[in-house]
Amino acid sequence: MTDDHFDTVLAPVLAGLSEHLDRLVVIGGWVPELHRRFGPPGDWAVRPLHTIEVDVLASMPGETDPAAPLISAALAAAGFTPVTQEGPSAVWERDAASGERIEFFVEHRGPWGGVSQVVGVEPAGHLGGLTLEGVGVLRDHSVILSVPLDRAAGGEEVALVRVPELGAFALHKGATFLRRRDRAKRIKDLHYIVDIMQSGEGVVALVERQVLSYCAHGGAAATLACTARNHIVLAVGNASAADLMAGLGEALTLRHGLSPAEGRARARGYLTDFAELIPEDCG
Repeated sequence: MTDDHFDTVLAPVLAGLSEHLDRLVVIGGWVPELHRRFGPPGDWAVRPLHTIEVDVLASMPGETDPAAPLISAALAAAGFTPVTQEGPSAVWERDAASGERIEFFVEHRGPWGGVSQVVGVEPAGHLGGLTLEGVGVLRDHSVILSVPLDRAAGGEEVALVRVPELGAFALHKGATFLRRRDRAKRIKDLHYIVDIMQSGEGVVALVERQVLSYCAHGGAAATLACTARNHIVLAVGNASAADLMAGLGEALTLRHGLSPAEGRARARGYLTDFAELIPEDCG
């Protein structure tokens, strides 16, 4: 990941949403990088996987003050336009060529058939959210990071950005990657977990403490942890997932300059380490 993506994509997106960040959670691939840059000081052995698009969790319809300023109005004022012109749009773009793209999500509630549907987020306006399972845990187990927005200009503007804890982020990736329809996205979800697990003892110890805390308290986070453990064990040890593991090994090989055998070993080893952080009797 280059600094340009932060300065030219993420920071402008956050600036455009600055008045609404208290109602939003950044949940996508920027999460590990934001923790690395602006979380507690520590040595990250690996810089997290490249990402450009910004994924945001919004509140469900009816959970916010109907008189609150519209997020869609702020997006329009910042130059973003909805990708879908009819009905609510979960994706908004400004300069698509540079990667200025925001996708909004909301927590899925109800039957499985309602997953991956776009629902209206605001009583007025054009903002929608794609329903996604388990994202409530990302809000419930989150922290606020102070993120500078105008470093290039030497200014001091800071945004307070809510992001999931690293443990919650990794568990959600582990619990939901198998439900992805796109093979490349499944591999990328697993790649995020591997990056966290190979980022050093301090990072791994933090994730372990968080996971054990979720398991001790039970509830939705513990359920997510159990699902993540089962799915990761399946991916590592089941022949039906061999193609997925081969793809992850290839991605690690290319990214880190490893031999194919080393890439596959690293994929299996770090995913196994992650699964073993989650107690079998979690929750």
